Amino acid sequence: DDDDDDDEDLFGEDGDGEDDDDGGAATEQRAEALRLKREKRKLARAERRKEVRQKRLERRRARLRRAFEPVQLVENFCTERDDAIRTKDVPERFFDRTDVDPTKAEGTGTGTGTDDQQQSVLGAAMAEIEAGGDEEEEATWIMSRVPTVASEFFSHLQNIDENFNADEAERKQMEIIHSIVRVLRLVKRDALEPEFIRRYRGDVVTSPAVRECLHNILDEDAQWERMTEARNAVEGLLEKAVTAAKALGVSGDIGVGGGEDPAQLVAALSRQLEDAQSALTESETEEKRLT
Repeated sequence: DDDDDDDEDLFGEDGDGEDDDDGGAATEQRAEALRLKREKRKLARAERRKEVRQKRLERRRARLRRAFEPVQLVENFCTERDDAIRTKDVPERFFDRTDVDPTKAEGTGTGTGTDDQQQSVLGAAMAEIEAGGDEEEEATWIMSRVPTVASEFFSHLQNIDENFNADEAERKQMEIIHSIVRVLRLVKRDALEPEFIRRYRGDVVTSPAVRECLHNILDEDAQWERMTEARNAVEGLLEKAVTAAKALGVSGDIGVGGGEDPAQLVAALSRQLEDAQSALTESETEEKRLT
């Protein structure tokens, strides 16, 4: 009987499990604290190694600058930019693109490692695409900008007869849009080259037109990123204008995304600036007349 009681206590089968629950919670807390402590030490070691590498790199650069002319450093790829390209683990063509960063995609590989890594890459690319989301919006815009892809997209609507299936046509069109989304995921999350995608990712990028126009799609994606950055900059300026207007008491109701057009706020601020400029000009004229 004592052995049975010991077994019940060991496996948590005793009727009184309140103490076991408290002990289990405490054990989990200790385990979590140990895990966090290990992570902290790991991050501290990584930071120290980074500082050591940075100091060693700075000493190397100083020696090179003393020994060689700047032109020689450029010719032999020994500049700071060359060092940064070597450090960043992406193809050089993607170096200036801030949106291409495999480290942001947790659990994905580069497609050149183990089978598990390659499956992880494919899983990330094939993840569900939100209907009407940002990815689909960009892919639709890119499709309209690349003639070959647009031709394939609208070809499914050309032969409308008694055998036409609207659902099947829509499915094929969405497959083209999703192929563009998967191309962008493979490039941005995994830094895969267009030729690699064309040769080895045909099961993910199923549209022939998309596979044929990968470079054009990436060019249009870069244009989309520039437009997005410009739009964000304009929105930031409008938000600052809203803040300034509220501070000046021009309007407390107009705002970005509000019920009224933010352009009205800009017009109001312009009128106020013109009035202030006119008052300043009159003041200067009066001052000159008195002197």
